Amino acid sequence: MDGTSEVNQVEEAHLRIHARKKDWPEVDRICSKNKDYLSLAQRILWIRSLFLTNKYNQCYDICQRVLEEEQFNIEALRFRARSANKIPLSNKQIRSDWEALIQAVPDDPESINYISRTLIEDNRLQEANQLVKELIESDNPYNPVFSTITKLIHAARINQNKNLEKKMLESLGSSSNSSIQAARLLARELIYFCEDENHVHCEIRRIYSIFGDEILKDILTFCLKSDKIQIIVKSEITDSVQQILDPINGELKEKIGPQETRKIHSSLQKKITKILSKRKRKYETNFSEQQLQKINSKLKQSCKPSYDLIIRRIEEQCFVYDYSLNSSDSVLVVSNNFGTINQIPDSKFFKIVSLEEETDKIIIRYTQKQQNGLVEKGVEIFDSDPRILLGRFHSLIPEFTLQEHRILSCLLKIISEEYPGEIFFSPDFPEVELATRILGYGEANVKTIDQFTEN
Repeated sequence: MDGTSEVNQVEEAHLRIHARKKDWPEVDRICSKNKDYLSLAQRILWIRSLFLTNKYNQCYDICQRVLEEEQFNIEALRFRARSANKIPLSNKQIRSDWEALIQAVPDDPESINYISRTLIEDNRLQEANQLVKELIESDNPYNPVFSTITKLIHAARINQNKNLEKKMLESLGSSSNSSIQAARLLARELIYFCEDENHVHCEIRRIYSIFGDEILKDILTFCLKSDKIQIIVKSEITDSVQQILDPINGELKEKIGPQETRKIHSSLQKKITKILSKRKRKYETNFSEQQLQKINSKLKQSCKPSYDLIIRRIEEQCFVYDYSLNSSDSVLVVSNNFGTINQIPDSKFFKIVSLEEETDKIIIRYTQKQQNGLVEKGVEIFDSDPRILLGRFHSLIPEFTLQEHRILSCLLKIISEEYPGEIFFSPDFPEVELATRILGYGEANVKTIDQFTEN
């Protein structure tokens, strides 16, 4: 910048400060304002800021101007070629820009890699293969080449060039012994496209033995997306799918951390829920099958004292809210006995929920009482893994069977969707008491259906 101006001296100092902070939009602003006074070093800085703020056309143009003054300026050659990849130029022109950089920097791996990519796009696979081979055999590993290998594999697959496809997969396999990036890409190719299941299982097992839990997230994601989750069992990564995917007691959180586990469960929730819902047996508890049968028999006979015991246990984990301050005048009734429901006064505004139990799901029927009688308002199927909603409360109720946990989870969903002012239930649904306690309801707002009809 022009050193005769005090303002420009201040701007020059600001430029250095913002460049050190990597505040590229501000670097671009200062350089644009002072473009007629920039030194060569400052113009290179401007070029960098333009590329990093996605102004590729302008970056390309300024690189051209710099190269008119200094033909072999490496920074200008490199950013011109990088910008060429981002703007609508022909593959021939892009190759020409990268070849110009190779003249200044012989054997530059970035240039060779991008030239090979243009050759793949032009279907010149053997030429691309030769360049890729040079990079693989180089003493200095260049990780971006592994992505180029996968592009070459896909192109070979499209062209039915099985020999080239096999060679590239073998190259990726060899590199996967030392490069986790190569291992990730190989795992993806094998899981998505390889039809030899035994080979897939052997290779995934080998990759996991090298990189361990560091690569588990990638393997698991590929398996879930491709609906091939059993690969993680057959590759001996885990003994069972549930053992690793279980949202409460699963191993995944310990292996890859809670944050990455949340990401997987969030992005692939439907697939995970579908997999877990296929589990037919009861969840493991500290009780034997004979003990569970006795407990279940008692629970079916009466909701007390067993439910009182459970309620006292879970209350230690619950907050109780003052629902008398709840402005909602709605009433929720949970019952399958419509004869009893008909005794409810018409003055009450209420919604009736009845539950039909099936082997692996619950059918929820919503009914409302109107002047012309009971009118069904909708039907919903609940088949989610109950532990997703129950969270820590699942482990606090080991006496429950899978179906009882599912009913409790289903009721939590129904009640929490609108938080009615009052809730009434028939004796065949004692789980309502537990669900309402977990949600913070006190005894005054939750009563049996008999107490309702006595009012």
